Amino acid sequence: MKNKIDNRIEYINELQTKEIKTSRRQSIIINNFYSLMTIIIMCVAVIFYTVYIVPAQEAKKKREAKIVQKQEKIDTRAKQIALSHKLNKIKKVIKKDDTK
Repeated sequence: MKNKIDNRIEYINELQTKEIKTSRRQSIIINNFYSLMTIIIMCVAVIFYTVYIVPAQEAKKKREAKIVQKQEKIDTRAKQIALSHKLNKIKKVIKKDDTK
């Protein structure tokens, strides 16, 4: 009788250790899945950033630089026009004085 009870106790202990082992395996599989998902999401985020965000920022900087250059050209042209108006006024005054 004792032998049967001992066998049952051993069998129950084996079942308990199997349950513990299987639950660990499942948790490891789940953890591996979440780890892989995290890595994949980060890779997608990095690829998205390098493909779309960085070129957009560079294009924006180039556009701003072109706008600044155009504005500088407009300002220098305005200064040249103002200077030519002054010179034309001076020439008109000189011509009037010469005719008299």
